[in-house]
Amino acid sequence: MTDVNLTVLLVEPAGFAAGAALARAPWAVERNPQRVVLSVMAAVSAMAAVAAGGSATGWIALDVVLLAALGALGVLAGSRASSTLLLLGAVAAAVAGFGSTAFPLALAASGLVLASVVLEPDPLVDGLAGGLVVQAVLRLDHPGGRGLSALVAALVLLPLMASAARTLERDHRRILLRLALGAGAFSLLGAIGGAVAAVSAVGPLRRGLSAANAAVSVTQTAELEGTASQLATAGREFGGARQRLEAWWALPARAVPVVAQHWRVLHAAALSGDELAGAGRRALAGPGLNDVHVTDGQVPLDTLAAIEPQAGAVAARVTAARRRLSSARSSWLVPPMLDKLDVELTRVAKVEKTTQVVHRALVVLPGLMGQGGPRRYFLAVQTPVESRAGGGFMGNFGEITADNGRLRLSRFGRQDDLNQVPGRDQRVLKAPEDFTARYARFRPEYTWTNVNLSPDFPTDAGVMAGLYPQSGGAPVDGVIAIDPAVLAAVLNVVGPIQVPSWPTPITAANALQTLLFDQYEAYPTSDVRVDFLGDVAQEAWRRLTTGGLPPVPQLVAALGPAIGQKHLLLASAHPDEQKLFDDMGATGRIAPVDGDFIGLVTQNAGGNKIDYFLRRSVDYRAQLDPGTGRLQATATITLRNDAPATGLPPVLIGNEVIPALPNGSNKLYLSFYTPWDLVDGRLDGKGVEFERARELGRQVYSTAVVIPPKATVTVDLKLSGRLPGDGPYRLDIYRQPVVAADDVRTTLGIDGGWRTATGATEAITSRQLESDAAVEVPLHRP
Repeated sequence: MTDVNLTVLLVEPAGFAAGAALARAPWAVERNPQRVVLSVMAAVSAMAAVAAGGSATGWIALDVVLLAALGALGVLAGSRASSTLLLLGAVAAAVAGFGSTAFPLALAASGLVLASVVLEPDPLVDGLAGGLVVQAVLRLDHPGGRGLSALVAALVLLPLMASAARTLERDHRRILLRLALGAGAFSLLGAIGGAVAAVSAVGPLRRGLSAANAAVSVTQTAELEGTASQLATAGREFGGARQRLEAWWALPARAVPVVAQHWRVLHAAALSGDELAGAGRRALAGPGLNDVHVTDGQVPLDTLAAIEPQAGAVAARVTAARRRLSSARSSWLVPPMLDKLDVELTRVAKVEKTTQVVHRALVVLPGLMGQGGPRRYFLAVQTPVESRAGGGFMGNFGEITADNGRLRLSRFGRQDDLNQVPGRDQRVLKAPEDFTARYARFRPEYTWTNVNLSPDFPTDAGVMAGLYPQSGGAPVDGVIAIDPAVLAAVLNVVGPIQVPSWPTPITAANALQTLLFDQYEAYPTSDVRVDFLGDVAQEAWRRLTTGGLPPVPQLVAALGPAIGQKHLLLASAHPDEQKLFDDMGATGRIAPVDGDFIGLVTQNAGGNKIDYFLRRSVDYRAQLDPGTGRLQATATITLRNDAPATGLPPVLIGNEVIPALPNGSNKLYLSFYTPWDLVDGRLDGKGVEFERARELGRQVYSTAVVIPPKATVTVDLKLSGRLPGDGPYRLDIYRQPVVAADDVRTTLGIDGGWRTATGATEAITSRQLESDAAVEVPLHRP
């Protein structure tokens, strides 16, 4: 028997029984005690109505009064209204509230009314029924939104109120009529005033928003006079809109249900825009990030200190604006305004995050720059042409020191310099348990080639920081990892560099080709190549830390994509700094599983640079029954090796595999990360045994793969599991920093009668994976 049937069988008879008992109570026949009981019922109903919540105007004090009055009036009206209308109202409320908390309340009310009709009409029973009807309609949750729920409530309650009003004495009816006419006139005038104010404010609001967006765009090009002008325009327009909305003749709109919510949204937008424009103008009046230049390796810490208070003020204003707009959001809003508000809230939330990160960065930067004492950072120079989970083979390293704002590249060398330090066999690996279980066999403490085997960069950074003092270095305060894409981004800002060992200038346009491929063709032997890389690093550092650089915002903007694509990764030994880097998305941290997850990792096992020719794609198909959580999935991984068998140096297409593989062959250690159990795994259609382990809170399945030259290999994994929760389906996709972005296609099939928001039973996405990504599919059961 279903829950609904049980509710009908139990609640309505219980209401009938309660009505019969109430009608037989001693006070039912005594006039004064009856009034006392009705008063108590009205008071209880008033409190219950307030507890039901609701925001007819958005003005909390007024909404509480309106709800309490409605709750009390329900009891009083029920005690006087026609029993037939009361029963019809209870039934209508039950139908409208089917499947919600309103349903049993309305059923109980119908049972009470039936008792009153069958036995004899009783004001107490009918008053209790009227109170329950009010409680039911206040808890309606109609799929069509708050407006339809309010319409249903009005259709149920107005006839009851009118029926009760007819039983009043003539003088009382006149008073009630005057009150109703007064409230109606006030509401009409308030609605008219609010409409006029809204219409007159929309134009300035649009112009203010346009000017504010233009100001942000100008800021990105460092044209500060234009920025100030645009902010001044935005301030005038937002201020004008605010004056119209705060005019005395518009203020009554705040007390008119439904109209009030729309007034509040426009006023929140005008007030927030006015305050933000003012904060922006004040920030521009003093020193800004555009005044921060690194000269001769010196970061101007005093300028940063002067900027920080204004940055904090702007961040606080943005947060206040977001909260104000969020509080103005209401289900009473008409869909176009609600949609527009949601768009602006999303935009403001992004700006809020950015301004908060900038402010926090200004707070911690002096410490990072060695203001409280010298700092030392390990620099890992990686290349994805010999893939590693953490970003690529680390061929070179450096040491950056910061002392009271002065930066120096105090050391730069090759990986072998760390490997050859005496005491190699006595080094101790300091790493999380899952890293040790998976990778200790590759002896990262013995050879720095294998220090970054985890896809979680904070883990790799901890391994590097632990091993560096054991390899001839000093303790470090953090780790920075870069690859050639970072150099290309820097050159896009500082211009070309020229090194004696390379015949042409290295530019933003040719840096990747030069460092990922051309250098290996030009310098097949490692000694010459290492000297070349050292020259490039030293010259790039010199250009970064000498005069003539553009303002910091442009440099940060240039490096932004490199951070998102994990070409630049940061880790700090100081928790507040690490938290900042996490919030910037600069740590390459893998967050805990939240739903579904896929992560493909390939690690070079041939000791060559052949991953320059590797192209990867993933086709992930999941079939989900949201009702049970049962999920079955297949992941088809395609690996294409475009390397030739001849014509290139061994460093590119040779290998160190024993026994040796033919030139051009790419041997990889493939790992696939997922929350689910592996049912079956195949390599080119043939069954293969996968190594099974657990790492970073996920299952990981690994196997060795050899891809012949100019060939393609396919790996298929069949997975099964159970997805907890009944919210939207979420799939997080991990991106390994590789030479070419992966092609990723995802398909979600939905079983059990569930659908997507568009009514489909399948959701498909395709993308080139330039950064970590997420797919979210809202699910509904018709």
